[in-house]
Amino acid sequence: GRRYPQNATVPYRTLSIPQAGLGPGTVAQIEFPAWGDDRAFGQQVVRASPYARVYALARRLAGQARTPYDFVASVKRYLSRGYTYDEHPPAARYPLESFLFAHKVGYCQQFSGAMAMLLRMGGIPARVSAGFTSGEFQKETHTWQVADTDAHAWVEAWFPRYGWVRFDPTPTSAPARGGNASDPIVKSLSGLSGSQTIAAPHREIGVNATTTKPVSVGGGSGLSPWLGLPALVVLAAIGRLAWILLHPVGGTEQLLAELRRAMARTGRPLSDDVTLATLEHRFADSPAAAGYVRSLRLARFGAASAPPTATQRRALRRQLAFGLGASGRLRALWALPPRLRAFGRRRVRDRRPPAA
Repeated sequence: GRRYPQNATVPYRTLSIPQAGLGPGTVAQIEFPAWGDDRAFGQQVVRASPYARVYALARRLAGQARTPYDFVASVKRYLSRGYTYDEHPPAARYPLESFLFAHKVGYCQQFSGAMAMLLRMGGIPARVSAGFTSGEFQKETHTWQVADTDAHAWVEAWFPRYGWVRFDPTPTSAPARGGNASDPIVKSLSGLSGSQTIAAPHREIGVNATTTKPVSVGGGSGLSPWLGLPALVVLAAIGRLAWILLHPVGGTEQLLAELRRAMARTGRPLSDDVTLATLEHRFADSPAAAGYVRSLRLARFGAASAPPTATQRRALRRQLAFGLGASGRLRALWALPPRLRAFGRRRVRDRRPPAA
């Protein structure tokens, strides 16, 4: 998506830019226009600052990108060519500017800081996150051992309909990355770029008529028993769909569990730190889908709230199908099927004991 909410993303599109010739500590707070906004406020201040070359690089990479995701990917690729991982970079008055154009040597803070700065200058909400990677799995004790060498910093960029997505520009030679060349979160959201689709591996079931003789069944009909398998599968699917349509969902907790499963089944698993308010904001482009999550949030935390409607459920299903290619609708339908007896004017209540 390209529609970035202006006010909500301002803190993540703002930089404190030092001003050349005005003494140490003199900075200007520059809010960069969101992606797709061509207004030129604050640009002259940046061009007159020590970070003019950084801004020119950001604008060049953004100008070559068709989508916000393309721009983020281009920044990540730029930092993968000609830059070296070293935990002892040379000191500099303007560290990130020197890292990008002079020394080209640094560790995770230089790589992530430079990427986040370029993204903000190009209009993409971005932030640097610091913490620890998962460490090393101990097979004997079935635990993870996390050491100080697993301390790390990475970048999170915000996309409409997706929220915060993690990107790691630090070379895989870094101790915290453990030589893992893949980026699992970006890989799991490959459909975001519009150039790839997420498809599950499949295997055809049947009989090769050129190599397998048909087995007689009953009175010598000459039909293979495998031929009845597709029909059984179809009947089972119809029966399951009928049960889903007619069976009540249950209370708020059941709906929340279903929502979590639906996000995972459509390739958007929720981490433990994602709140319902965050998920509601993620669907801000679709008021009906956001309303579905809002009704569950209010019901979950005790506020008076009407149950989600069938219209809101359909809107959420459309959001889940977005970006999944031709099979997206079927995948979303499987993840969040219609429920004829759970929505509409009927209220969905938890069966909780009355307060003492």
